Amino acid sequence: MECMKLVAQPRFTDKRIGYLGFRFLNSGYRLMYNCSFFFSDLNASTQFVTGLALCTLGSICSAEMCRDLANEVERLVKSSNTYIKKKLVPNLVRILKNLLMSGYSPEHDVTGISDPFLQVATNTETAKNVGNAILYETVLTIMEIKSESGLRVLAVNILGRFLLNPDKNIRYVALNTLLKTVSIDYQAVQRHRTTVVDCLKDPDVSIRKRAMELCFALMNKTNIANMTKEILIFLETADPEFKVWSIDNVFHHCKQ
Repeated sequence: MECMKLVAQPRFTDKRIGYLGFRFLNSGYRLMYNCSFFFSDLNASTQFVTGLALCTLGSICSAEMCRDLANEVERLVKSSNTYIKKKLVPNLVRILKNLLMSGYSPEHDVTGISDPFLQVATNTETAKNVGNAILYETVLTIMEIKSESGLRVLAVNILGRFLLNPDKNIRYVALNTLLKTVSIDYQAVQRHRTTVVDCLKDPDVSIRKRAMELCFALMNKTNIANMTKEILIFLETADPEFKVWSIDNVFHHCKQ
């Protein structure tokens, strides 16, 4: 209360002691209920009073105070007074730093590492098989622990990139995993339908078989016409073992 009385005084020395008291006690919650002190001091004719209010605001400001005083601070940002700008910049840097760090969520913390699966999935080098192996294990973990939909989409997108890999083993593993993932996140896998259909042209018979199985798993009422057309084109040059099985599946989906 004494600090509040000092802040309300017109003399700079009194205000300085009052504001220092609030900063020392970290008592922004009290000033929150009376922003009139800040309104008047941010509009003071003396730059030193305005600078004092800005420094205190940057140290103990609450979300409610920020909302109420945002227009005043924005006005001061455009000020031509270099002293006021000098007081503003450190506070703005502090606020921006807090904004960048505010996305951190302890629930995604694993032994001090923030969201390790997201970091591995987005930062791992894929030029070598070691990196691809790490990414694949990350994908399996994401699917196994029933992660949020955004993280599952990221995992499926990694598998989609694997389908374009020149290594046939990686392509096969990706198709096999996508086939298991359809039941978990159908829409995420559906986005890679075009790439899956292209795998029907792969020279490796095992990849063609997995791609065909995945095509039927992705077939629905809206895409059955286009996918059937692609499958029929594939069957023109396909091995006899594919034809009977594929035609049976096409008829089965058409009946549905």
